[in-house]
Amino acid sequence: MPSDHSDEQRAIMEPFVRMYLRRLPEVDLPDLTPEQLLAEICDLLEFVSDRPDGEVKIRVFRPQSEKCGYSTPGSVVQVLTDDRPFLVDSVTLAVAKVDANVVRHLHPLIGVDRDTEGHLTEIGKARGAAHRESVQHFELDRQLTEAESIALVDSIAETLSDLTKVVVDFDSMRDVVPTMIGIAKAGVHHYSFEEISETVDFLKWLMEDNFVFLGYRRYDLEESDGVDCIVPNIASGLGILRDQIPEPRPVPLDDLSTQLQERYVGGDLMVISKTNRHSSVHRDARMDYVGLREIGPDGTMVAELRLLGLFTSKAYLGSASDTPVLRRKLHDILAAQDVIEGSHDYKTIVALFETFPKDELFAMEVDSIGETIGELLETEEAQTVRLIVRRDPLNRSVSVLVTLPRDRFNASLRMQLQDLFLEEFGGNAIDYRLAIGESGDARIHFTVWTGEGARIDIDIPDLERRVVALSRNWHDRIVEELLGRVGESEAHRLADSWTDKFPEYYKNATGTEIAAGDIINVDRLATSDADVIVRLQNERAIANPPGVIDPLTRITVYRTSGKLNLSEMMPHIENLGIVVVEEVPTRLKDETGTFIHDFGVLTTEGDELDIESIGVRIGSAIEAALTGAIESDSLHRLLVLSTLDHSEVMILRAYRSYWRLVTPSCSIGYVDNALAAHPRIAEDLVRLFEARFDSNHDIGAEELIAARIVAALVQVSSIDEDRIEP
Repeated sequence: MPSDHSDEQRAIMEPFVRMYLRRLPEVDLPDLTPEQLLAEICDLLEFVSDRPDGEVKIRVFRPQSEKCGYSTPGSVVQVLTDDRPFLVDSVTLAVAKVDANVVRHLHPLIGVDRDTEGHLTEIGKARGAAHRESVQHFELDRQLTEAESIALVDSIAETLSDLTKVVVDFDSMRDVVPTMIGIAKAGVHHYSFEEISETVDFLKWLMEDNFVFLGYRRYDLEESDGVDCIVPNIASGLGILRDQIPEPRPVPLDDLSTQLQERYVGGDLMVISKTNRHSSVHRDARMDYVGLREIGPDGTMVAELRLLGLFTSKAYLGSASDTPVLRRKLHDILAAQDVIEGSHDYKTIVALFETFPKDELFAMEVDSIGETIGELLETEEAQTVRLIVRRDPLNRSVSVLVTLPRDRFNASLRMQLQDLFLEEFGGNAIDYRLAIGESGDARIHFTVWTGEGARIDIDIPDLERRVVALSRNWHDRIVEELLGRVGESEAHRLADSWTDKFPEYYKNATGTEIAAGDIINVDRLATSDADVIVRLQNERAIANPPGVIDPLTRITVYRTSGKLNLSEMMPHIENLGIVVVEEVPTRLKDETGTFIHDFGVLTTEGDELDIESIGVRIGSAIEAALTGAIESDSLHRLLVLSTLDHSEVMILRAYRSYWRLVTPSCSIGYVDNALAAHPRIAEDLVRLFEARFDSNHDIGAEELIAARIVAALVQVSSIDEDRIEP
């Protein structure tokens, strides 16, 4: 604490510092020096110290050391206002709309006393304080432009205005519900007892902490110039619907969509739906709409009483079969299906009903829910991929239900389906809910929110085929790849035997063409007496290999007895005179601990290897070297540079050893380099050996090869290299 502060200043500052630091995450402390932290707190306290007339204070700025005593990489957002319910959530929503990430968010709650001019005179604990204020401090990861800062201030101010209306009118909105109940009961001559009873129970259910009330207004149905119109009753408005329209403007029924006209002329007693508008209070979601029809003595509609809000987590967590309105829909579906309580079909229908999102159940007609459940019953037994599409009657959204076997579902598929549906239906946003059935199926309920002009001419069968294609799992794709290589029965045997043994990271990172080759090779290894086999493949030979930018040659070592140390394998590969770019290890989940070492390599010129001509020779040489059957050294470069195989290179290795006993002036490395520099001469030396010691000795062939060697030696520029000959 600064020593030059007066006792009065310290009395205010000390509790504020404690409250601020209590909210500061420990992970942030190493990034802040005590001086910077004190400067930040002092600057914030100065912002808090004056609040004339209880105004809401908002500022968005970039702290500078010269002015504030501290600095941040991005902009800082600070808000000071009276404490209210939903305050932190709502302001955070407003800040989240900016295209920037929140690095740090502190929101201490303080008890305050202020004088008549709004000057801070005392800070204390919030609990038990006569007046509480909320201080919010956001640090963003980038600096906002001036236009962005102004827009953010306006957005926060608008959010706080909505929040104030909601909090002030909260009790009044709840008090409207008994009035709505009375109006519902008054419709007894025009609606069934069951519908009225469910409506009344639902309105009571809202009051049981199942609904966050955000707005209310009455809309009267009146005649204007001989035309039936909907007229907002401004005086009735509460919450976010209070004082929203300066003057009531009648809306002719004929201007509404056919579906809305039917709702006003002869619809259900109560309508439960979603608004297009997102809530600015509590959480970012489309608001829930509850509309109640008021019926006059002649049976015509005289008004709609409209509630806006958000169903709470308690409402969503509760059982749909116990929720008013929904339980009646379930009762009607069970009756239509003519199932007996306690039977298998009865339990299955109830279980399927419970998996639907409650928003969907509220919005769907009973017949539509029943038809969908019937299709789900068929899908459950068949374990197939199905697509069920339903359009919102108001054309604001499309409901898409995808059912598929559980083992085919993953997060990647869900995101691919979201992108597909957004594109196909012209959506601007999409929500989803996943349900896992007891019989092994997964059901994903998507809601695609569409604007005006959304596509309606969708080829649903074609869309379903595309969903089926996307939902093929790794096993399916491997079978398809293997079919062209080993036939149908063997493809299924290999896939069934091995696909579950590969780890997820391998499946996500490896193309099916390479994976199919790996499966064939590990199966070959498992059914042989060998401990190791080696195979080569070029990435460029694979059509559109995933993630490949600069194609490599893959040298893959398959080993049944587990992982080898890189120090054991790398020399055998580097002795070939090639560059190892990467190594990708994979341990299979089988009984023997089969391990795959996959090396990405290039020539020294940065090219792939010509595996058609040298692949088999290189693979067999590495196998032999790993099993200790042969020696491996830099002479193995000739496997790449010539047509020699590893057994023929052994002849040169013997020449080299015998020659050095006679002429030890050159090192082994120098001899190897000389032979690698002249691979045609090295190859002819082996051919000369073979011709000379062939059982069918041909003196003419021997002399021809010898002459070719002599002629080639004339072209060797280095005297030392010229002397290296057997």
